[in-house]
Amino acid sequence: MACILPPSLQAAKDKYTIQGAAMPDSGTPNFRRAFRGYSPEDVDEFLRDSAKEFDQLRTDLKILRAERDGLNAELAALKEERAILQDKVAALEAALESAHTEAHKTQMELNELRRSATSTDDILRAAHDAATKMIEEAEQKSKQLVLDAERRVETIYTEMRERQQELNERYERTKREFHDFLESARQLSLSFQRKLSETRDPFLG
Repeated sequence: MACILPPSLQAAKDKYTIQGAAMPDSGTPNFRRAFRGYSPEDVDEFLRDSAKEFDQLRTDLKILRAERDGLNAELAALKEERAILQDKVAALEAALESAHTEAHKTQMELNELRRSATSTDDILRAAHDAATKMIEEAEQKSKQLVLDAERRVETIYTEMRERQQELNERYERTKREFHDFLESARQLSLSFQRKLSETRDPFLG
């Protein structure tokens, strides 16, 4: 049964072909014959290359898992930061509501003063205008702070989602390569064992 080799294992196959130990398309290495069977050097080198490929894939998976855990930690921190921003926005809205209440109270007091002292209309008008301007500025500042916070949170979330998607894709791709390598190694081991069992030393009959 033919098996598909990972890129690095295919390179090992090509290496054995160049050195004289041909490996057919089935993925089974044909080692050079020695006096009492296969060449031990060819077998040992093939096994060393396979072990290196296995260790590299296992290391890649470990690194990806660590990166994924780090990303999850960053997402948790981002959620906490977002909650803090929401609390600040709520505090700003409460302050704005308080400013509205104070402005309304001031307006009521100004109206009362106007009714009791018409001679001070100009002063009261100026005070009213000043209070109105302060309220408008406070509203504008609060709206801008809320807008900036929402934009910042949205930007960070977008970047984190993209990074998480990229990491998940890399993780799945490496995991597939790792599983393919294990299956190829298993097939090679079975084929190699069959060939060894079929090969008899001519001196032993």
